[in-house]
Amino acid sequence: MKSFATLRSAAALGLFVALPAAAQPQPPTVVWEQPARAGTVAFSPDGEVVASGGIASVNPFAFGRVDLWDADDGTQLAHRETHTFLIGATNEVMFSPDGATLASANGTVYCAPNGGCSPDRPGLFTWTVPALDPLAGRDDLSPAAAVAFAPDGAALAVAYFYDNDGVVRTHDPTTLATVRQLPGHQYTAADVAYAPDGTLLASVGDDGQLRLWDAATGAPVRVLEHGSYLEGGDPISVAFSPDGQYVATSGDGYNLRARVWRVAGGALVHDLDAGITPTSYGSAVVAFTPNGNYLVGGFQQYVPGDNWRGGVRFWSVATGDIVLEYTESGPPPYFGGVTSLAFSPGQDSLFAYTVAGRVKVVRTPISLAGGTPTPSEADPLPEGYRLSGAYPNPFNPSTTLTLEVAAAQRVRVEAFDAVGRRVATLFDGPVTPGAPRSLSFEAGGLPSGPYLLRVTGETFRATRRVTLLK
Repeated sequence: MKSFATLRSAAALGLFVALPAAAQPQPPTVVWEQPARAGTVAFSPDGEVVASGGIASVNPFAFGRVDLWDADDGTQLAHRETHTFLIGATNEVMFSPDGATLASANGTVYCAPNGGCSPDRPGLFTWTVPALDPLAGRDDLSPAAAVAFAPDGAALAVAYFYDNDGVVRTHDPTTLATVRQLPGHQYTAADVAYAPDGTLLASVGDDGQLRLWDAATGAPVRVLEHGSYLEGGDPISVAFSPDGQYVATSGDGYNLRARVWRVAGGALVHDLDAGITPTSYGSAVVAFTPNGNYLVGGFQQYVPGDNWRGGVRFWSVATGDIVLEYTESGPPPYFGGVTSLAFSPGQDSLFAYTVAGRVKVVRTPISLAGGTPTPSEADPLPEGYRLSGAYPNPFNPSTTLTLEVAAAQRVRVEAFDAVGRRVATLFDGPVTPGAPRSLSFEAGGLPSGPYLLRVTGETFRATRRVTLLK
């Protein structure tokens, strides 16, 4: 959800103002902001902590830092620099599903004033939360652009760049030992994301492609074309919708686009303008809101005569229309663009982003909770059924998924624990076409841990993985 290529030194305060538009709602309320030389941001699973990553120094070289902030008021809870000056900028931070661990992906693309560019100095680290004590680390691999925990916490996926093969690796989250290496992209794998149910792993890279992999086996599932550096931008950001039905990408380059595909079948649902002007270089990152109703883009773009400009844009997943848009800019010569987005899983309308090196937490004038998007161009049920991902996930004490079927049939939905014991039957009865069935897993009396939801119909069988965190 960020552009590792845009981690630059910046300390200017961004100004948040509404763009002229018909029926434009009020600007969001700024809850807090902190200077942190940051280019990436993440919320903890309980929504109480914000993590950021960026650069700790720019003279004579850049090296990485990680910080934790109280989500309510921006109080700094912890700060660490990534071990030594030989480790590059922190390109992404990500919490484990239980919130006890923070992972950081490191590798600089910063050009020092006295020594040229240094695209090496790799690092992959894990830290305790909230103390940020080092847990495990590796500096023997390629520079890391992005990191993602599997929803059950059993794996850590990392996108690597500047190693001439753009690989994606999965690692043991405790030891960081390499478990599997995927072929990845041409030179750079820029971002990775797990589907909410953990069955798919997505990656994007400088070959212009979005690739979907079977998360359990590493087998390729589908390849989709986002664009090129000159048309749409090399893809640098990928995100799944909370229900797992859609996957979105955005790019770095010219004629910036954000594109949304249906995961089942790979049909293109939306092709969205993600820039200020098609003739200027820039980058865009994307994330879905927790309710899945909106795709949000954060962008920065060089506008001749106006230095760097950026903004935040909300698109309706149902229609592709822009429903909210704001500019973010820092005074020259600083960079004013948005390089990372994150939404609070615990508070409606609260989200965070990085702009001009600052971590900024705001509250939007629109609700980000409740509702289910229905794209106007939705394709028919390609496999005879559609099963959403569970939301929320991780959850406590309940989570919900939605089932649609193309033909009337009897369906049974069961929950199993990590050792295969059935712990609950969520549903057992008829389901009719045209009437989506809501399925809730109430787990208040069960212990924390991973669970498997198994949906068995007469014409299909599907599973979803969820994690209960108490």
